[in-house]
Amino acid sequence: MKKTWQEKWKDRTSFPEVLRLEKGFPCYKAVQKMGAEVGDGVVLVNPSEAVTIMERATRGKLITTAEVSRQIAKNHDAKAYCFLTAGVIFGSSVCSEAV
Repeated sequence: MKKTWQEKWKDRTSFPEVLRLEKGFPCYKAVQKMGAEVGDGVVLVNPSEAVTIMERATRGKLITTAEVSRQIAKNHDAKAYCFLTAGVIFGSSVCSEAV
């Protein structure tokens, strides 16, 4: 049975998790543009952590996915944060705000 979005958004006890970047990762090209190389740490976090950083942005100020990603990576001593995960979280967050 497919998971609901609420189930997918639940925090997982296995996160945050720092993985070593490999060429086969779906986010390889994106995190490579951030400066990560094969073997560098790439962090996966719960959506709530990314949303918390977005909510700290001053109202009316722009915060980009790259800025949020750098902050999350820095918080976990990793070189990068998976952009694919970021895109899903940011898109879902914006859509939920619009409703």
